[in-house]
Amino acid sequence: MPNLLPLSFYPKAFLYKQGDSFSYEETANEIKKIPQINFVISALPIEEEEEAYYDEPTSPYDGFKKAFARLELPSQMVSIEMQKKLKSSNGVYSLQNIALGILSKSGGIPWILEKPLDDVDCFIGLDVATKEKGIHYPACSVCLGAQGNLLKYYTTNIAQKGEKIDISTLEDIFNKILLAYKENNNDNLPKHIVIHRDGISNEDMNWYTQYFGKKNIQFDLVEIKKFVYRRLMDMSRQDASFDLNPSPGTAVIKGKEAFLVTTDVKAKLGAPQPIHLVHRYGILPMEKIVKQIYVLSEIHTGSMKTSRLPLTTFYADKICKKHDCIPNNKLMRELYFL
Repeated sequence: MPNLLPLSFYPKAFLYKQGDSFSYEETANEIKKIPQINFVISALPIEEEEEAYYDEPTSPYDGFKKAFARLELPSQMVSIEMQKKLKSSNGVYSLQNIALGILSKSGGIPWILEKPLDDVDCFIGLDVATKEKGIHYPACSVCLGAQGNLLKYYTTNIAQKGEKIDISTLEDIFNKILLAYKENNNDNLPKHIVIHRDGISNEDMNWYTQYFGKKNIQFDLVEIKKFVYRRLMDMSRQDASFDLNPSPGTAVIKGKEAFLVTTDVKAKLGAPQPIHLVHRYGILPMEKIVKQIYVLSEIHTGSMKTSRLPLTTFYADKICKKHDCIPNNKLMRELYFL
């Protein structure tokens, strides 16, 4: 059909030994050698909730994800139980997410914002992965264009001593991200960027000002903290059957800090968990920063649902958790981590 990818499927089954990491690698290499194969959709004997299997070394989900990623071959795992569910009346929702996953992992973009957010050219997400106690990996999640379109992401395999990203690694990350921006914008650098730092920003602010100052790039730095033990109530809804949950997009702003609700929770099922925002540097008003972060939480490209975090740190967090399933030290557009 017009405007759709001309997909063709390779008609062969591949046998492997479950729980055998060598067998996973061997099978992945066999598939990689097939001419014109550039995406793998695997039906696996796993539970529907694939995430539960990520840390299981014997799981075919974890094994094949890593094997395909090392070969730079995007993959979509579908459980056998999920295949059955797709035939039910509610299967359309699962099918939508699978289709979005395939599109995003192929480097496609399902949607963008109607117009740019304020005068910002680029949004960048930073996070640090905790591989194991005492070992950390920095990751630059994404470089988003002004309309929320994913440009590239980048992650390193250089271990850090703590949650603070060292200067040499930080410079490497931003060099790569700015190159990605130039490739998509007629070889021009951005004039104004916003950096979303997952958690606390321990990095040297003087380094930021010197690095971006030399390139005449204005920047804002915002901390986005997801572990928040406060809840918000909307007291104007006292007659709404005891439902005092604030609507998504509600925020409490005080100076350079804000608590923002991005998700919706039905009455009597609990209260939504807000995120804590701290504006560490820059000239943007806090109201604009809050609006930007809320809008960026609505454009998760791998699902029809709203994400609690903005796309920048949401993807940074996913990259960190699935560090072994992503090609390192190179700019990527295919979302292996979804």
